[in-house]
Amino acid sequence: MIVLALMGWVRGALRLAGAFLALLLSGILAGPLNFLTQPLVRGFGVPELLVPIVSTFATGFVLFLVFLVGLSMLVKKHWGDELPQWDKPVGSVLGAVWGLCLVLLLFTGLNTTARADRAMREAAAETALRVQARSRIEGKVEVELEPLSYQLAPEEYQRQKTVLVTQKMREYRPSPEQIREVTEPGPLDPFLEDLRSSPFGGAVESFSPLDAKGEKVLRDLTVVVGDAVLMERFQRQPKVAELVKEPAFQALSNNEDIASAIREKRFRALLDHPRIVAAARDPKLRQKLTEVDIEGILAEVKGP
Repeated sequence: MIVLALMGWVRGALRLAGAFLALLLSGILAGPLNFLTQPLVRGFGVPELLVPIVSTFATGFVLFLVFLVGLSMLVKKHWGDELPQWDKPVGSVLGAVWGLCLVLLLFTGLNTTARADRAMREAAAETALRVQARSRIEGKVEVELEPLSYQLAPEEYQRQKTVLVTQKMREYRPSPEQIREVTEPGPLDPFLEDLRSSPFGGAVESFSPLDAKGEKVLRDLTVVVGDAVLMERFQRQPKVAELVKEPAFQALSNNEDIASAIREKRFRALLDHPRIVAAARDPKLRQKLTEVDIEGILAEVKGP
C-alpha cells in the first residue's frame, strides 16, 4: 500500500483513475470473455475443474493491461503534461486504495485455492480413516460370525457379514483431532492460519468464492462420494431423493475411479475427473443444491 501510494503521487490521480476504470471494465468482462484464455490456461496444465476460475483471472489481467494502456494514452492526449495541482496528492490517496484492493484480490485468490486444497486433503484423510476402521470392523465381525461360518451357506454368511459391517460403520465417526493428525500438510496452511488473525480476514472471507461453509461442504461431499456406506445413506435422505435423480449426480455415485483417487490422495486426478467437472458445471445441479440444506444433510449422513 505504501509503495502504491508513492506511485500514486508520481503518476497522479487522473492516471490512477484510469487504472481503476480499467480494473472495473476488466472485472465486468472477464467472466463472459474467459473462453479467450482457456486454451492457454489448459496449456499450462491447470486442472480442468479450476480452468473457469483461472481463465477468468487471466482474461481479466489481459483486459486490464489493454484498458490501462488505452486510458493512459487518452489522459496524455487530453491533458498532456499540464496536470492540475491536486493531481499528485489525490493520486497518493488513490494509490493507497489501489494497493488495498490488490492485497484483498491476492488474498482472496490464495484463500480460495488454500481452502479447496485443504478440503481435498482432509477428505482423503477421513476416507483413509474410514477404510482402516472398516478393515478392523470386518475382522471383529468375522470373529463374531465364526461359530456360524460352518452352518451357513456362503451367500448367507456373506450377507450377514455385510449387514453387520454396515451397521457398525454407520456408528463410526472419526474425531476432528484424528483427521488433523493424519492430514498431510499443505503449502498454504500457514497462510490460512495467519489470515485468521489478519485485519483483512473478514473482508477476504466475505469476498472469497469458497468460504468456511463451502469448504466444509466440499470436504464432506468428497468423503460421502468416496464411501459406499455414506453414499447409500445420502441417497436415502428424503430431501435428496430428487437430487439423486440428476444425471450428473448419478454419474458420481459409487464411481470407483473417484473413490480410489480419494483413497490414494490423487488430488489432481479428482480435479481433472470428467464426472466431477461435469457435476460442478451443471447449472441444474447447482440450482438444486442451493434449494436444500446440503450442509445439514451431509452432517446428518456422516453423524452416528
